[in-house]
Amino acid sequence: MTITRLTASVLGVVALLLAACGAPPTEEVAEPAATDQPAATAAAEPSATEAATESATEDLYAQLEGLDPEQRRETLLEMAAEEEGAVMFYGSPNVDDITPVLEGFTEETGIETELFRSGAREVFQRVLQEAEAGRLGADAIIVSQGDMAALEAEGLLMPLQTPLMDELVPDGRSETFAPAYLAVHVAAWNTDRVGPEQQPSTWEDVLVSPPGLVAFDQSDYGWFATLVTEYFMAEQGMTEEEAVKVFQDAMPDNVVMRGHSAGTELLLAGEFAMHASLYMHDVRGFQDAPIEWEPAVEPVIYMPFSVGVTATSARPASALLLVDYILGAEEGQAIFASVGRTPANLKVEEGAIPPEYESMGVPSEILLEERDKWEQLWLDEVVSRVGDDRT
Repeated sequence: MTITRLTASVLGVVALLLAACGAPPTEEVAEPAATDQPAATAAAEPSATEAATESATEDLYAQLEGLDPEQRRETLLEMAAEEEGAVMFYGSPNVDDITPVLEGFTEETGIETELFRSGAREVFQRVLQEAEAGRLGADAIIVSQGDMAALEAEGLLMPLQTPLMDELVPDGRSETFAPAYLAVHVAAWNTDRVGPEQQPSTWEDVLVSPPGLVAFDQSDYGWFATLVTEYFMAEQGMTEEEAVKVFQDAMPDNVVMRGHSAGTELLLAGEFAMHASLYMHDVRGFQDAPIEWEPAVEPVIYMPFSVGVTATSARPASALLLVDYILGAEEGQAIFASVGRTPANLKVEEGAIPPEYESMGVPSEILLEERDKWEQLWLDEVVSRVGDDRT
């Protein structure tokens, strides 16, 4: 497998921590892309290439119609044998997480892969830039649900039909993509700075009466919007203005940074007492370390990262085989779980959100129709208040 990487690790980058100044750092992480990115150029009428691509897609699914999973796999393998070259995979999962999945796919099918890995923002931008240039290098893609929906709106994804769809969480899916794994946000604390009697049990404990300095991630507008609408408004009976004010009032006494992996490292180092929204798989990765997240502050919020096949893939059968492999409970999903990722297939128990905790996905309308509103509220009305009253 060939790997292309553009971004360096952000682990241990202490410069990301914002003190009283409140100026946001610029380090890129695997988070949803901004909506003001240049859109791919689309012709008013379908081009001959687009028409041929649509016809090829229809022919592909016509040959798969009515087949059971094993017959489907054998048919796709036969079709893939006629395709030339390795499957080009673009994605935001860490190389150490996605490489075992791609290697397992090659071992099982004999189909080689090439990987372009970067932050979700860079992957999203690269796909759009390639589309504008009249070429699309990727055959299959994993980025955040919001970014996949934006690519879908540009007509850059092939319709996705897979018998595995019913095994997956209901979030992060559409006619062209399916959830591959979940980025699960959890409040976590440093046990050297937060004693057992100080551990938070509610979001009010985290935001209104925290046990010490709390860090927030600059990119977490979806987490913020979900807590505002689904917890403080729907469960606690607040108005939107009242719920937003809870976050606004918390910011002057706390800090904002960017990068969940870096946030985990800084929490371990004791730079702050608590982080409001680290990734569960990062926190779980440390044993015998001064970091804890359980019992969880509920609800636990998660963001799906989704997978799909590009509309102009030169290897659609191979790419569809790869997507099926990624979504399979005993294949890609089991591998994701083994490296600490949270699987999207409900049949996989390892690595899943513990069932005793209330959890909810970021509503699709927040990621799509209301994204501008919630990003602006989070950045301009909440995050901007960090350090206002600090001395």
